[in-house]
Amino acid sequence: MPDTDLTPRRSRLVITLAVAVATVVALTAAVVGSVLVGAAASWVRDPAGDGVNVDAPMSYDSVTTLWNSLQEDPWWCYEPVATEVVRCHWLVPGDVPERATLRIDMADGGERVARVTLDAGEAPADVREAAARQVGNALLDNQGDTVAAAVVAGRSLGVAELGVPVHIEPTEDGFELRDPAYEGLHHDAPAPPSAAKVTETLREREFACDPDGADCRKSDGYVEFRVVTDGEGASARWTVQARERDGFGNDPSELTTELSGILLVLGLVDDEGFSFVESAEDGEVGDLAGVRLEVGLDPGTAEVLPVASVTAIPLR
Repeated sequence: MPDTDLTPRRSRLVITLAVAVATVVALTAAVVGSVLVGAAASWVRDPAGDGVNVDAPMSYDSVTTLWNSLQEDPWWCYEPVATEVVRCHWLVPGDVPERATLRIDMADGGERVARVTLDAGEAPADVREAAARQVGNALLDNQGDTVAAAVVAGRSLGVAELGVPVHIEPTEDGFELRDPAYEGLHHDAPAPPSAAKVTETLREREFACDPDGADCRKSDGYVEFRVVTDGEGASARWTVQARERDGFGNDPSELTTELSGILLVLGLVDDEGFSFVESAEDGEVGDLAGVRLEVGLDPGTAEVLPVASVTAIPLR
């Protein structure tokens, strides 16, 4: 799986040999047969014949299958909390970008799926239907058509319809799939620095800030930086912009590199976030080091300038 630790795990069966040779041979044959039958049961081919294979329903491996399925569409998937939270973002750039976010919460050390939520309020209706089908196929043993039909019709599903102890509820902007056994699940994640810490770093770097530190600016070589802080604590949001100073005609890509660098200096991104900002498409969203990063070009300026928006990932 690309750039994550979300790799399939396989258990290992260990047999202690403490009997005669004939017994060992018989026992080994029985174990091999059992493993083969188990593998066949948990690796099911799509009855529609489109070649979709899935693992045990609501398992870690089934999330891997979903991840790989989504990567074939305009989705970007991230694991902001290792083995606990996966978030995938769908984007079609434009004057009014089309977006959707699919979130997967896991429990039991990453072994079980506890909740899946889709927010597709800024995407076409067929994105909701397609995501429901992919979730149903990957996580619920090839029941994608059943899940998609219910979500489109605004109809709930439960164990009676799915054969798995989960509930699916359509929402105004998507749907929610949850396992009632994991109600109240909470995750701990890396957090960005506090707003006060970011402002302190800006002043140490000789940015000129207003009295409350909400708006800080600096000219450095050919670049002018601006960092705007809005809010405190978990709701804090930073908007960081890099623009050319008058009289300089540098490659616009260099501005994006400068933008990546100042985000790294402020502690708002790590090395992976630095690389993400450098290569991101206009409007692309990524979840890295506990923060949600959105990178775009600000159309509200005379020039089109690279801007990054940074917020903490909401975990509930």
